[in-house]
Amino acid sequence: MAPPSWVILCCEPRVCGDDTVLPQGADVALSLAAPPRVAVLSVSRRVSPAEVDPCASFY
Repeated sequence: MAPPSWVILCCEPRVCGDDTVLPQGADVALSLAAPPRVAVLSVSRRVSPAEVDPCASFY
């Protein structure tokens, strides 16, 4: 299946504290969703000083 030609990107990145969303050793992950669903950018705590999103493991 080909990736979508456009996406809706969430305006706030999800900050993750463990490997539930990010592959091991990765700092950034992008979960693409077919439009009109929202794509989410996930970042590690090394990239963002924000608090860890407690819901990150549910996405």
